[in-house]
Amino acid sequence: MVRTKTLIILVAILLLTMAALAYFYFYVLNNPNDQVENQGMTHLFSIYGWGDKPDELMKRPTGVAADDKGNIYVTLPSRGKVAEFDNNGNFIRSFGSQGMAPGSLRGPIGVAVDSQRGRVYVADRERFRLVIFNLQGKYISETTIMSPVTPAVGKDRIYLSTFGPIAILSLDGKILNSWGSRSRALGGFDYPHGVVVDNRGNIYVSDTNNTRLVALNKKGDVLWTRGRPPAAVLDPKKGLNLPAGLAMDEKERIYVVDAFDFAIKVFNTRGNQVAQFGGSAGNLEGQFNMPDGIAYMGNKVFAIADKFNDRVQVVRLTIPGEEGPFDNFPWWLLLLIPLLMALLRRKKFIANEDFMELVVQDQKLRLLTQVAKRVHVSQQVFDRFADYEEDALKFADIAIVRQYKQEEIRELVEKHDVTENTAAFLALAKKKLAEKILLGRLTLAFEDEKVREVLEGNGKKPPKTINYQEFLDKYEVEEEEAAPQAT
Repeated sequence: MVRTKTLIILVAILLLTMAALAYFYFYVLNNPNDQVENQGMTHLFSIYGWGDKPDELMKRPTGVAADDKGNIYVTLPSRGKVAEFDNNGNFIRSFGSQGMAPGSLRGPIGVAVDSQRGRVYVADRERFRLVIFNLQGKYISETTIMSPVTPAVGKDRIYLSTFGPIAILSLDGKILNSWGSRSRALGGFDYPHGVVVDNRGNIYVSDTNNTRLVALNKKGDVLWTRGRPPAAVLDPKKGLNLPAGLAMDEKERIYVVDAFDFAIKVFNTRGNQVAQFGGSAGNLEGQFNMPDGIAYMGNKVFAIADKFNDRVQVVRLTIPGEEGPFDNFPWWLLLLIPLLMALLRRKKFIANEDFMELVVQDQKLRLLTQVAKRVHVSQQVFDRFADYEEDALKFADIAIVRQYKQEEIRELVEKHDVTENTAAFLALAKKKLAEKILLGRLTLAFEDEKVREVLEGNGKKPPKTINYQEFLDKYEVEEEEAAPQAT
């Protein structure tokens, strides 16, 4: 039995160690995706197209969306297509064709995906259409609307930015309402671009030419704005330079692509900026050239349409202070620790005077310190054995003394007709029964049948009991001399 437990412990420790080392090696030291890191932004990979032919390469990607599997949908206005890739950047399909016929895409700008209902919504600016496809790219229907830019899927509505107002449509594309007009005034919009919706139904719009982020409630009333229309082209106080695409993560933080700053700026739903990523113009990985659309793929990963670099970059954005090197560590392995502790720890005993006298007399074997982690005793028992010689059992090192008021002891003596020593042990046993927890290995060590009788009479199943000889046999202790007997 002892060997089996030891083997289990060693195997568990080995598995934990191997898991920790493997994680550290693959995810900390040699993560192949950690190619470029810039202020919490880690470049994962880029998508430049799906082949070598000219018409299979990205050209001015504009809108980007992601479904619940992390598949990426990219609009290519000059090609009249939407290209779909998996979450590793592998090409799946493209759909749409240039033309004016129903289902054609002459200038697709924005795209949104409704994974639950299996719909892809594409805003075609050139044909003045919101075109609806299924997830396989098959045409379903379309709605005529002036200058559509970017759709966003709400709980039961589609919110569509246009060159002026925000249009509200049903999920099947029927126009229901619109908010605002083309204006610099509060409540107006000038070429709004990105749109996202939170779980409360509030809508957030990047009012691009007014260089501001606008929050609206579900009735279209303005809740707050960040940034303001510029007083001049180079107005340093406008706040946002050219807000474009928007995305929202599971914590409802709003990620704003600021095209002229080549950056992604992060706001909470109260309008406070909490982070900023990027800010470096160029064509290296992790740099941008007029970025446009952005989509959240889950697990802090975003796809960004790097428009003038003719690519989509997939990056991980980590808010400062939120993630360390062990953020993705399989913490479920720590559930093995309580099991290991339960296997490793020695028993806790509740010992009465008779049992303790037998154990303490056996000075050579020091039985209790070999087996027990803690021994719970009453003050009476402790007082009797605390002054043993130093080379005897170091009882004071492992004893936990429980003191009781004399009134409590007298009450137990009268109630159960027992001695004071038995009453003290009985009070201790009752208390430890109430404190017993899962995996707690607790043993009553006594010779007093009266205590057993009282505990069982209370309707509670007492912990396992053990007498001196059982103690020797259970723990395979070989006595060099005959064990002393209780007096």
